[in-house]
Amino acid sequence: MSLLVRAFPLRGSAADLKAFVSALKNERKAEALAFYKSHGVTHESYYLQETPMGNLVIGLTQVDDVPTASASFAQAQTGFAAWFKQQIVALSGVNPDETPNGPPTTLIYEHSETPEIRAHFAPPQL
Repeated sequence: MSLLVRAFPLRGSAADLKAFVSALKNERKAEALAFYKSHGVTHESYYLQETPMGNLVIGLTQVDDVPTASASFAQAQTGFAAWFKQQIVALSGVNPDETPNGPPTTLIYEHSETPEIRAHFAPPQL
């Protein structure tokens, strides 16, 4: 398992973001669960961070294999996948077909008490 953490600028409104999340939790829940499962995602959460420079949406995803999931996500183009990606572009301006892991992220510091903990949080090798 790997953790994928990324931050997206929120170009849409917080209300638009909440509508997207509501759809994932309600009317599109079954599709979302099947979509996540098809890409090996075992956990996904989003956090809204309000800053003086603008809002960010921070995504945390636990996935079986980041390179495999990234490739399959980038290639998915129909049905729920197309809708999901359209929402990401509308909300953030980030195109998941071009950057399936979100905007580029560079690890600049980490601390782990043990090698086992570090292995769980190690950035994926892409």
